[in-house]
Amino acid sequence: MMRFPAMLAGLLLLALGLVLLGCASLIECRPAAEDLPARPTLPTVKADELSSLSDDVYVRLATRDRLLRKDAEMCRALIGGK
Repeated sequence: MMRFPAMLAGLLLLALGLVLLGCASLIECRPAAEDLPARPTLPTVKADELSSLSDDVYVRLATRDRLLRKDAEMCRALIGGK
């Protein structure tokens, strides 16, 4: 008759072990903000240098540049960089 409580205790210990192993998989490693490379110095482009572009191409280029900068800022914010 003492077999059932021992079996139940064994199953509970097994379940607890599985839960603890499952929780261990939640550990997340992130690079430290100090490990980020320095921001690159971007070259400047003057408006007269772009005068040969059509308005459509100029707008697409400016939009592309703005979106890339925004994406880079978001990536740095997620990592914790300034």
